[in-house]
Amino acid sequence: MTKDYDHNRFHTTPANPLQTQLINLLRSPNPNRAEAEDLYLRLVATRAWQLAQAGFRDEGRGALLFDMRGRLWPSVLAQPLDSYFVPQLLLAQADEELDPMLEIAVASYDPRHEFVCVVLYDEGPSVSRLSQRDLAA
Repeated sequence: MTKDYDHNRFHTTPANPLQTQLINLLRSPNPNRAEAEDLYLRLVATRAWQLAQAGFRDEGRGALLFDMRGRLWPSVLAQPLDSYFVPQLLLAQADEELDPMLEIAVASYDPRHEFVCVVLYDEGPSVSRLSQRDLAA
């Protein structure tokens, strides 16, 4: 029998210092969105790295896509990781709302040490090129 995911665990029993930092930041009156997203991404970095590596191995170059549209911030940061690897060819065919820098980032990242992450927000996309070094900091 498997135990159901406990969404409240995120808020009540921090598993590591990054999680504690994120919880404290989100409890502040005006949490800094960029700082919170950075902490969240570092928390899920191991899984994101595994997904990016598997995507590259199976599909070639591409990007991890996180769709946050329609979700309330900052509560979205308490939810489990939900992402998809999108191959370069499909990204090129995507509608124009994607950042033009995405094409450059996907074409130039080093898959041995980096991956590209696209976060879709209601107000538009955010593109990041992340390295293992960045995520471990």
